[in-house]
Amino acid sequence: MRNKAWNCTPPKSDSDARQRLHKATAQFVKRHGIAALNVSNISREVGITRQTFYRYFDNVEALCHSAIHSAGDGIIFRLDKHIQKFQTPAERAVESLIFMYQELPKDRLLVEIFFGITPQMQVVDMVFSPGSLKNATEDAARILGVSKSEGPGSENLPEITELMIRLLWSLLTIPNPQF
Repeated sequence: MRNKAWNCTPPKSDSDARQRLHKATAQFVKRHGIAALNVSNISREVGITRQTFYRYFDNVEALCHSAIHSAGDGIIFRLDKHIQKFQTPAERAVESLIFMYQELPKDRLLVEIFFGITPQMQVVDMVFSPGSLKNATEDAARILGVSKSEGPGSENLPEITELMIRLLWSLLTIPNPQF
């Protein structure tokens, strides 16, 4: 017997469909791990055909990349709220690193995607791609309370952003850090 598409509740828009696929990906990864994620499994999870999946994403990697951005938006939103009580860019930078160091490991989807994919270089390439760094620089400008195009230090913002990401990445990937 064939299942009804989208478990009998079709999405209202393409954006809604993508959000449902993100949510299903997160739930699937929490239950089964990233290694079991494939087009057939995620399609079954949502109640769609593989052909319908391909209407929204080219492959599982594209879905994961999109889901990372979606999950990342949530953690960035929480970070924005957290750093409001800090005044200077230096305070905000330090607090941002501490916050992300504490909060990223709590997000199972991000942990599975960042640290569960083999080879690790695929993740590094994705995190440090020009597009990802551009988005991170825009987030950093807002979070740190500095202009990304004018003012003291603005010309160094992309480098500062990359340095902060590399520092956070190093802290998160050190096995059993001793502080």
